[in-house]
Amino acid sequence: MTGPEQDGILRDLLVGHASGEVEGPLWPSDVEGALATQGFRDQLRDLLMRAVELGVSGDELARLGRVHNREVWVAASEVLDEYDSVTALASPGSFDPAWIGVAAAQALEDNSELHRKIAGSLSLLVVDDAQELTASAARLIQALHHAGMSVVFLGDGDAVVQGFRGAAPERFRALADDLHRASVRSERAALVMTQSHRYPRQMTDVMSRVSARIGVSGESRQRDVAPVAAEPNTAEPMAMISAVALHTAAQEAAYVAQAMRRAHLTEGIPWSQMAVIARSGSQHEAIRRAFAGASVPVAMTRPGVPLRQDPATRPLLMAFQVVLRIADGLAPALSVDEAVELVTSPLGGADPVQLRRLRRALRARGAEEMTPIASAFARSERAGADEVVPAGDEVLPTSDELIRAALLEPQWLRDPEVADDADLEPVRRVAHVLSGASEALKSRRSAPRSVA
Repeated sequence: MTGPEQDGILRDLLVGHASGEVEGPLWPSDVEGALATQGFRDQLRDLLMRAVELGVSGDELARLGRVHNREVWVAASEVLDEYDSVTALASPGSFDPAWIGVAAAQALEDNSELHRKIAGSLSLLVVDDAQELTASAARLIQALHHAGMSVVFLGDGDAVVQGFRGAAPERFRALADDLHRASVRSERAALVMTQSHRYPRQMTDVMSRVSARIGVSGESRQRDVAPVAAEPNTAEPMAMISAVALHTAAQEAAYVAQAMRRAHLTEGIPWSQMAVIARSGSQHEAIRRAFAGASVPVAMTRPGVPLRQDPATRPLLMAFQVVLRIADGLAPALSVDEAVELVTSPLGGADPVQLRRLRRALRARGAEEMTPIASAFARSERAGADEVVPAGDEVLPTSDELIRAALLEPQWLRDPEVADDADLEPVRRVAHVLSGASEALKSRRSAPRSVA
């Protein structure tokens, strides 16, 4: 479950409390005016997720609030219980980032057979971006660790960006010490990378001067880096760095727009080779307006869209789920709604006009072959929904049920009589994807695997 999804649930809960439709907690007077703000929701979400990470229930959070005279904790404990109930009903199968690590660690701690099966087969565990470890992730690593395992942490305490999820830059060093003490191995080494493969010399110099004035968490040796020497007969990459102080956000956006326009017109740099990195999404609109005024073309990312709901990835994930259901013998492997969504997705490429032609083509050319199959699927599905279907009654499939039948039984599409029918192309494309994925899954599952 992503941050925007969590924020949306909390917003709906707080709006419901404010409207009086649902009885809400009694918030302290000093925060009542902030209940509808984004900042309050962000801090409330942080509090709830840290409680989940540490295994603190709603009742325990309320008790701690009374012990430490924190009325906000007492009120938030009621929101935590309501949040858990709402997410369990509205988003089954979705997990908070904080909770999923705790749940995985508990499963390994409580089930010795599961621990032996999963952790016992691991001899090396490498953790990249270890400075982003949360308490729940650290607990999961501890649960996976065993005496014969080597653990490598790669991290930079200066590069933490997941602090809002509870990341602490010093956590991975403390965890490394804990694992070392628990291990029968005595070797422990701390290596510091002193060469930069990413930035040219001008940038590393600026970064070193700036970071020297910033406090450190743990060690600071990783700040003393130098760029990798250029290959022989290769020019050293150059970078131009400048700092500009401006009074307003509008001036800032206008300055950036003019700088990019000047680079394009005078230096010939293509627009596609330029990028602006904004501090937050709230700056995007001001930058877009300034670029439009300066005739600078802009393509903006869409923040806040969960990956599984992105139009480019959703059909791929859906097709993958269908293939897994087919392989596991689950019925129905494909619902009617999923069939229509797949053929109208980028995988099938059918627009509304093509979808009508597809339905008409299946009715006209596939009725004889597909109707019995589609009818069987429809009868099974309606019976599973407790809909009484007399055995002797004919179940006539809808056009969309014919689409589903063609996807699940694609042999008919290879018939020479219909192979060249352009109206069937959307369903043919999706069927090809499902068939190819099924074959890949079969070969992967049947391939011999060795366990050291």
